[in-house]
Amino acid sequence: MSYPAIEAPSAEARTTDAPYAAASGPFMAFRIQTLLAIFLQRIGFNQTIGGVLYPLPVSLIGTPLVLGWLVWRGWARPSPARIGLYCIMVVGACFSLLLAKSEVSSMSMYMYLILYGMFLFPVVLEDDAYERYYRMILKVAVAVCLIGVAQYAIQYVWHPKWLFTWRDFIAPEFLIEFNTLNWTSWGSGIYKANGFFLMEASWLSQLAARALLIAVILLRDPRYLIPCGAAMLATYSGTGITLFVLFGAIPLMILYLRSPRLLPWAVLGAVAIPLVMMVFYRQLNLELFITRLNEFESVNSSAYFRFVLSQQIFERFQAEPFLTLVFGSGPGTADTYLAGYVNDGFIPGWLKLSVDYGFVGFMAFSAFLVTCVYQTTQSRIIAAAVLFQYLWLDSSLVVPQAAFVTLLMMCAVVRRSTFRPFGAPAA
Repeated sequence: MSYPAIEAPSAEARTTDAPYAAASGPFMAFRIQTLLAIFLQRIGFNQTIGGVLYPLPVSLIGTPLVLGWLVWRGWARPSPARIGLYCIMVVGACFSLLLAKSEVSSMSMYMYLILYGMFLFPVVLEDDAYERYYRMILKVAVAVCLIGVAQYAIQYVWHPKWLFTWRDFIAPEFLIEFNTLNWTSWGSGIYKANGFFLMEASWLSQLAARALLIAVILLRDPRYLIPCGAAMLATYSGTGITLFVLFGAIPLMILYLRSPRLLPWAVLGAVAIPLVMMVFYRQLNLELFITRLNEFESVNSSAYFRFVLSQQIFERFQAEPFLTLVFGSGPGTADTYLAGYVNDGFIPGWLKLSVDYGFVGFMAFSAFLVTCVYQTTQSRIIAAAVLFQYLWLDSSLVVPQAAFVTLLMMCAVVRRSTFRPFGAPAA
C-alpha cells in the first residue's frame, strides 16, 4: 500500500493552477498552524472548569480543526508506530486514574491525551517539500528571534508597557500571560526578551535553540547562528543555551570544519564574539549569566526546582506502594508532593510523568515522543534534545502552547522515503 506525497511546486508547475493548488493546500494549513502555535500563544479563553481556572489558548480549538482538514484531504496519514505507543499511554493513564487513592485531576489526563493525540497523523512530504517546510519554519523562528532582540534593545530608549505585556489593550478573559514582565534581575527595570508574541522569555530561548538545531543538523546551514544566538542572549535564559550547547555545539563545529568556505568565518566569530562580550559586558548585563550559576542554592530559582527539589520530591514518591510506582498516583497529583517544601514549584516533565503516571507512563511517553521526533527529523541528536528538554528543562507537559510548538517544529511532517504506512512490509 502506498500513499501520494506532497511535492513542492516547481517553477513549471506554477504556470498551471491545478498542480500548484495540490501542493499549496497543506502549506496553507501549515501557515495556520504556525499562526496558532507561535503568534497567538497569548490569546485564548480563561475558563473555569470544576472550580479551577484553565487558560485555554485559541490553538487548542484551532489546531484540531487544521489537523482534521489535513486528514480529511488525505495529506496527513496515520503512523502505526505512533498509534501503538499512544495506545500504551492511554491504557497507562486509565490505570493511573482507576488506581488513584487520592483526589485526581481528570482534566489533567484529558489534556495530556488530547494534546499528544494530535501527533498521530503526520503529513507525508517529498524531499523538496520537506525542505521547503523547514525553511518556512526557520524564517518564522528567525523573525521572532529578531523581534525579541529588537524588543530587548528598544526598552533602553523607550518604555511602552505593551512592548512586553498586552494587559492594556486585550480584555482579561481573552488574554493568557505568564511571566511576560520578567526582569533581568530584581529591581533592574530591564526586561528579558520574550519575542513579543511568546508566553515567556525561556520560550523564546527554546524556540531559538530548536531552530538552530534544525538549521545545523537537518539543513546544514549555519547562517541562523547569529539571529538565534542573539535571541538566546536577549532572553537571559539558560534553557535554550543549555539545550543547544549540549546537542548542537559539536555538530556546528563539525559543519564549519567540513566547509572550507565557512572555516574563516568560524575563526573570526571565535575571536570577535568573546571580544564583543568582554567590551560590552556590563551594558549587556552579561554578569547575570555568571550569577545564575548560584541558582542551584536558591530555593526560589527554577534551577533549584529542576535539579534539587525535584529529587527530594521523587524520594518522597518512592515511599509509595509498588503498584503506585508502576502506574502513578493519579493525574495531576504531582503538585501534592510539593507540600512542606514550597507552595508553588517548578515540576519538570520527568517528575510529573513519574508521579502522575508511574514508570509505565514515563517510559511510554518518552518512547512516543522520541518516535515522533525521529520519524520527522531522522536525527537521533534532535530526538534526544527534544526528550531532554521535555524531561528536564520544561514543566510544560500539559501546556497546549508547548505541545503545539513541538508538533509544528519536530513532529508534524515526514519524508515519504522514510515513512512506513499501515500495510507496508517491514524493511
